[in-house]
Amino acid sequence: MTQQAPNILVVMTDQMSAPLLPLHDAASPIKMPHLSRLASEGVLFDSAYCNSPLDGRSLLPHLRGSGGHDEVIGEYMAEGSNDPLVMIRRGRYKFVYSRKDPALLFDLSSDPGERNNLSQSAEHGALLADFLQEVSERWDLERRARFPRP
Repeated sequence: MTQQAPNILVVMTDQMSAPLLPLHDAASPIKMPHLSRLASEGVLFDSAYCNSPLDGRSLLPHLRGSGGHDEVIGEYMAEGSNDPLVMIRRGRYKFVYSRKDPALLFDLSSDPGERNNLSQSAEHGALLADFLQEVSERWDLERRARFPRP
């Protein structure tokens, strides 16, 4: 009889405090029932460390007040969303894109409340094109929409 290979799931997270998670603290206010159940039924390996974040850039300089990078990259595809949403915040601009919604472009220095969408502005056309090009290079949104996260 051949032995079946085990099912292995490796979950890695970045820049968070593991001792605050319910896997380590039953009184934690953080709710993550599915991951908690997986951890309770399997093996929880909690002694792995990485000297740099998964994306290769640390947020520590920001916390120390010594500068750091001027960019935030985000993506959102959670329960209830019907298409991937991505965001690039660089310098004074924030760009939000989803294939099913109009693009959003904000100048956060003059519009911190994000009320004036500049995506239709001729003055910002080149900037919008650059952000759209970067989105197409960073993400395969068509593929992600076909294989949504559970």
